[in-house]
This record gives sequence, C-alpha cells and structure tokens, in this order.
Amino acid sequence: MRTRFLAVLAIAALALTAGVGAVSSASAATVRHFEGRVLSVDRSAKTFRLRDSERGTMTVFVVQSTRFSRTSFAAVKTGRSVEVTVRRVDGHWQASEVQPRAGAGQAEPGDDNGGGNDDGANHR
Repeated sequence: MRTRFLAVLAIAALALTAGVGAVSSASAATVRHFEGRVLSVDRSAKTFRLRDSERGTMTVFVVQSTRFSRTSFAAVKTGRSVEVTVRRVDGHWQASEVQPRAGAGQAEPGDDNGGGNDDGANHR
C-alpha cells in the first residue's frame, strides 16, 4: 500500500512540474520587442501600425495598462520611430510598453554625429 502511494505521489509531482514548466515557457514565448517606424495611427481604435525592418508590419493595440516612457499615445505619430514591448493576447499584439527609439532623430542641428570634420561656417 505504501509503495503504491509513493508511486502515485511521484507521478503527481512530475505532472505538476511539467505543467508549471509548460505555463512559464508558453507565457515567455509570447512577449516580443519590436522597433521601427509608425505607419499609421487609429486613435479611436487605440491602435497603430508599426513597420519593423526585421519582422515586417504589425498592428499594435494600446490598452489601459500600456506604459509610455518618454512619450505618450498622443505623441505617437506617422513617421516617428518607436520601440514597443508587446505580448500576444487573443491573436493581437498588445503593447505593454512604448518608448521613442533610442538615437532616432536625437542629433543636434549641424551635428553630423561624428561623421566628419566640422570647423564651422568659415571652414576651407
């Protein structure tokens, strides 16, 4: 009787361990990071389309829990570069965080980002 109980207990422990591993790997597999240019914004539907050079074009849904770092949904406009952390929810990409893309459009006027010698207007 005791041997049978231990066998059942071992099988239950294995099943529980396998179930926990499947849940954690499934949830981890649905989180993605995209970056690219905004193609369009639909404020009434709370969505924007993003063109990622590596992954293509996708529609991103903004929800109440979406965090905006150094930007806002009102500032997300066509042509702007953004970085988005999304997760797959009911077949849609739902934004968990949106921020301006690092280095996109951040140069000072007249700055060539270190690409050459700029001695000013009287350079010969």
